[in-house]
Amino acid sequence: MNARTLRCPRRVAWLSATRRGLSQALGGLLLAGSLTGAPDRSAPATTSLGTPREQPGQIHDLRIELSPEARASLRTSPRRYVRATLQVDGQTFPDVGVRLKGSTGSFRPLDDQPGFTLDFIRFAPDRTSPLGPRIHLNNSVEDPSQLREQLGSELFQAAGIPTPRTGHARVTLPGGRSALYVLQEGGTPEFLRRAFGRGDGALFDTQDATAGLEALTAAAAEPDLSRRWERLSGVLDLDRFITFLALDVLLGHRDGYAVARNNFRIYHDPATDRLQFLPHGLDLLFTAADLPWQPRMGGPVAAAVLATPEGRRRYEARFAALFATVLQTESLTQRVHELLATLRPRVTHREWAELQKGAAELVTAIGARRKSLERQFAEPRAQVLTFEHGVAPIAGWRPVDVPEQGRLEQVVVPDIGASLHLVAGPRTAASWRARIQLPAGHYRFAGRVRTAHATARPYGRRQGAALRVAGGTQSSANVLGDTPWQPVAVEFEVHGAIAEVEVLCEFSASHGEAWFDQASLRIEQLP
Repeated sequence: MNARTLRCPRRVAWLSATRRGLSQALGGLLLAGSLTGAPDRSAPATTSLGTPREQPGQIHDLRIELSPEARASLRTSPRRYVRATLQVDGQTFPDVGVRLKGSTGSFRPLDDQPGFTLDFIRFAPDRTSPLGPRIHLNNSVEDPSQLREQLGSELFQAAGIPTPRTGHARVTLPGGRSALYVLQEGGTPEFLRRAFGRGDGALFDTQDATAGLEALTAAAAEPDLSRRWERLSGVLDLDRFITFLALDVLLGHRDGYAVARNNFRIYHDPATDRLQFLPHGLDLLFTAADLPWQPRMGGPVAAAVLATPEGRRRYEARFAALFATVLQTESLTQRVHELLATLRPRVTHREWAELQKGAAELVTAIGARRKSLERQFAEPRAQVLTFEHGVAPIAGWRPVDVPEQGRLEQVVVPDIGASLHLVAGPRTAASWRARIQLPAGHYRFAGRVRTAHATARPYGRRQGAALRVAGGTQSSANVLGDTPWQPVAVEFEVHGAIAEVEVLCEFSASHGEAWFDQASLRIEQLP
């Protein structure tokens, strides 16, 4: 593992630690001592941004006013700060730094409904504001309920993982249109002091550089697994990290660090001399109902930790404990309704209807995640493959996401034999899946497929019939239309002594059929 594959985050620029000093501090983490200086959590968690569960949160009124020059700048350079006048609950703040925010799925231009980062001290360093020095306004275009961020923040906090406070705001946008936004405090020293008892450590985000995290990179790359666990213990708060991973997976977070190597922060806590992983961007919680509870980890540090016997043992125990205490459908449904009720006085009838629909979808997704994990726990453990001449057949296929007006079945095809058959309904993203155990190495998942009248869906990145490995972004060639039997394959890597991998024969279509030749489905060992 090198610095590039770690994809660990650039330092937040306005924190005080220098690059040189930070590198020296983190480089010495291998010699770090025992845990000391625990933060003070005796004070109640109240603020203008968030409140305890038993109290409703305040919905703030914000108005963003931009000059014509500032608007032009944000249209051409949306990530560059401009000066704006901001009104917060009737109080006016001139010269507030404003830029647009959002990733591929959530970014919207200025004249749509963009997300914003508001920095009160960028152009006025000595200023104070009732919302803190820096806040984010999330447009929630990927979360129609506008509740996932707040619910997720509460769940991570309850598990002992610090998260920024989250609430809502009624925002009057440049041009006069009003909309409801999710309001979240930034990763400021104030947040760090509340979470860790002091705020002078270095905070990293997920964008690019890895300077200062060399010790973590080296420890995760240690080939000796016993030594790796020892080295990681010297740089990383492993107990919290395993909780962070288990909760990320438990909540079906398809865009988090565990699976997607995305939406996280890393904080160097000077009190413990350890690194802490923190969640960020929780608007896609409960969007992967069938995510395996032991997925192929996309986060390199996650893969490195779970490759060790002790890391896997602790993860399994922590996941079971969190499943029993956190993923309770009835209590989470009640909390969704409580949070939704706080929004009713501040939204229009149309907005309220959309929020109710989004909340209902969230409740359904929570129940689906619970049922999926119950099914997973009831299934036998992943099969250990037996290789002969570098090839191992795969058995134990099970259907997942059977579509309405479609079906998944095992059939016998003349001259071919046993096949996995998928018939599409109007909206199909279905698959046959098998769970296997593999040692570290380079592999190819291969087989044969044919399709009949397979028509692409009007949306989505994956189309047609393909082979894929869960947790990875790569798949085999996508097969559409009317195609005879043809070979398809996808290569993948396994890190660690033993890892569980889920392989998929998937079909994404609005019409048509696909067949996978069961005897041809195999794992090949590659050099």
